[in-house]
Amino acid sequence: MKQPLVALASLGLVLLSGLPTQPTAQAAPLAVSAKAASGAAYSKVKLTPSFYQMDPTAEFDGNGSNFCAPTAVSNGLIYLTVGRGLEGLVEETDHDGQVALIKELAEHMETDPDQGTSPGQIINGVYSYVENLEYSVGSMEVAGWRPLGADNEECSIAKKPNFAWLKKATQDPDTVVLLNVGWYKAEAGGYRRYGGHWVTAVGAGPGQWDLQVRNPAIRAGDQARLSTVSFTTLGNNIAIAKTPTPARGLPPTLAGYMKVAGPGLPHGQSYIAVLDCAMAFTIEE
Repeated sequence: MKQPLVALASLGLVLLSGLPTQPTAQAAPLAVSAKAASGAAYSKVKLTPSFYQMDPTAEFDGNGSNFCAPTAVSNGLIYLTVGRGLEGLVEETDHDGQVALIKELAEHMETDPDQGTSPGQIINGVYSYVENLEYSVGSMEVAGWRPLGADNEECSIAKKPNFAWLKKATQDPDTVVLLNVGWYKAEAGGYRRYGGHWVTAVGAGPGQWDLQVRNPAIRAGDQARLSTVSFTTLGNNIAIAKTPTPARGLPPTLAGYMKVAGPGLPHGQSYIAVLDCAMAFTIEE
């Protein structure tokens, strides 16, 4: 989805009181693939594409401004194809092939050029895309407050994303991880959400509470350099402002959720980015 209007050089964040803690490194809700990332011959960081969702040559609907979800998923599917040997999962992995893949995924997800893509639409789209091939979804885990739809509730593992689970899934070479951040702005009565954005998580570090991402809103040539995001648990005083049409499922407070900041997620100084939802899935034959 759209990021708040801002030049990429503007990386300042709103300073909040009551934000002293790092995420709690508790046990993961569910285990991911047993394959260890260390010593793996393949690297998500090196083999995940850096595709710019508003690439003018792609001619996406709405100039691609709300094509972050199909772009983020396409990154993961291409990585699985070239990095994990899932031949036939993606037909072509070059630039033009990824353009075609993003358009196909947008159709499967029913991406709205004006509103973007919900977590439930991503789940449905991934299953729909894979069902047309000789593969299946091995696992699909989602943590966050955003509704998934009645048919997808079994995918929900928690209402608040857990950093230990998130980091473990990101380090697993067979798992695709998507992060959905919401843009929140302080207003009278609390914070108000102004849309959100999807990125692909591709690695851990360099710090204990850092991940590496591919952010499709950043131009392709800059994504590898602008890739680090850090996570901090929000305190108890982050209330949500009451609005006439609040987002469905939005909790009354962001306490316990994680603020996300860093060069991999540039945004306006008057906003904070909060991890609303994280998704981890595997594909198998």
